[in-house]
Amino acid sequence: EPGCPGCEVVPLYVVGPPAFVGAEMPAGSRSQEPPGSPSTSPQSTPSLSTQEAVGSSSRSRSAGAFVVVAAIGLVSIALILSTFPKRDATTLPEGSSAIPATAQEVAAGFLEAFGAFDAERAVTYLADDADLSGLIGSVPAGLPGTPESVRSLTSWLEAERFSQALDPCEPDPLALETTVRCPFEFHALGSYEIGRGPYRGSYYEVTVRDGKVVRAVTHWDFAKFSPQMWEPFDRWVSTAFPNDVAVMYTTVSHSQPRLTEESIRLWQQRSRGYLKHEIPKVVGIAERFLRARNAYDAGKAMSMLADDGARVRLMHNNRMTSMMGSIRLDRHELALALEAERLYGVRYGSFACRSNDDPVHTGEARIECSYLMDSTLRQIAGLPPKQSSFAVQVHNGRITSLSFPWLNLSFPGNEPAEGWRFEQWLEAEHPEAGGPMEPGTIFRTQGQEMMLILTGDSLDHLADYLAEYERVPSA
Repeated sequence: EPGCPGCEVVPLYVVGPPAFVGAEMPAGSRSQEPPGSPSTSPQSTPSLSTQEAVGSSSRSRSAGAFVVVAAIGLVSIALILSTFPKRDATTLPEGSSAIPATAQEVAAGFLEAFGAFDAERAVTYLADDADLSGLIGSVPAGLPGTPESVRSLTSWLEAERFSQALDPCEPDPLALETTVRCPFEFHALGSYEIGRGPYRGSYYEVTVRDGKVVRAVTHWDFAKFSPQMWEPFDRWVSTAFPNDVAVMYTTVSHSQPRLTEESIRLWQQRSRGYLKHEIPKVVGIAERFLRARNAYDAGKAMSMLADDGARVRLMHNNRMTSMMGSIRLDRHELALALEAERLYGVRYGSFACRSNDDPVHTGEARIECSYLMDSTLRQIAGLPPKQSSFAVQVHNGRITSLSFPWLNLSFPGNEPAEGWRFEQWLEAEHPEAGGPMEPGTIFRTQGQEMMLILTGDSLDHLADYLAEYERVPSA
C-alpha cells in the first residue's frame, strides 16, 4: 500500500492448496507478470521433465517448504487482521450464521427510518430502555424508545416538513461507550420550497450496546436555520394565529415544540400556511427578473443574480428538454448575455410564473415561467411568437439558474428555425462568423450545439451582422 514503510521489501506469500505434483498449466493460461512483481506463475517453477528427474525426496522437501510458506502466510494474515479496528456487533441468536451489524450500521439504519418517519421500523433498532429525550430537546428526560414515543417524534418532524441527508456514521473516539457520530444536513418548514438551506453542521450521537440503540441525541446547528426559517415562522404564527402559540410551543421563547396530537396537527396546518404566504415572494423574484429582461434593464436584472454567477440551462428548439445540459456563466458573461438578448430583440410576452414544489435538496426554489417568445430573427423569418417555458431557480433571494433560448443552435437538426436561417445567411455572406465544428468570430461548437461566444468583440461583430441582416429583404 502506498505510504507503508518497508512494504516494498516484504514478500507476498500466496497461500492455497498445493498443485498436483507433475501437473501442467493448460496452454495459454500462464499470466504475464509485470517486471519486479512477486511471481506466482508456473513459469517460475521447474518444467515437468525436471521435476521427474529430481525424484521423491525433492517432492518431500517441496511439500515441507510449502507447509512453512503456508504457515508464514497464515501468521501474516493473522497479524494484519489483528491491526484492524474492532467493530461493535449485534448479539446473534445461537447457531446463527448471519454477519453481525456494526454500530455504524445499526445507527444508520435507525436514523434512516427515523428520518423517513417510519416509526415502526425505527423502533426495531431500539433497546427496551432506550433514551430518546435528546432527539428533540422539548420532550421529557428519559423518554422511552416505545413505538408511541417514536411515533410522536416522527409525526412532528413530518408535520414541520423535515427532510435530512445523512453522511456516513463514524465512531466517536472520545466516548466511553460504543458511540457513533452521524453528520447530516436538513430542510425544515419547507425551506427548499422558498429557496433556503440546506442547513449543515448538525449531527446525531447514537450509543449502541449489544446491537441495539440505547441512547440518541441530536446536536443541532441552528446558526442559519433560526434567523432564516424558525424565527420568521414564529413571528408569522404569533401575528396571524396568536391563540395557537400556547398549543404549539412549550416555552415562552418559542424555542421548543409541544408534542401532542393537537400541537402536531397545528404544526402541519401552519407550516403549509406559511409556505403559501412566502412562495409568492419567491415567484415575484422570477417575475421581476423577466420584466427587467423585457425592458433590457441589465442593471436591474444583474442585481437579482447570485454573486458567483449562475447555471444556464441550454434549450433545444426554444424548449426545455431532459437531453440538454447546462453551462456556468460568471457575472461578466451574464452581463454580456443580457446585452446579446437586447441585440437579438428578444421579448417574453404574456409570461406567467408558478412554484414547482418538487424537493430540491440544494435549497433552490424552482420557478416555472411560461411565455410567448418573440425576437428580431423570428420577425425577419416571418415566424409568429412561440409558446414556451423555462425554469428559474432562486436561493437566498438571488437567482442561481436561468435560460437564454437563443444562446445555442442545434445541429444536424438545424433548430431553432430562425437561428439557422441567420446562420445560413452568415455562411454565405460572412463565413468567418463560424459554423458547425468551425469556430469563428461569434460562434463556437460544443457537442452538437453552436454556442454564441460571449465576449465584447463577439458582440460587436453580432451587432454588425444583425444590422446588415435586417437590411436584406430576401434574408
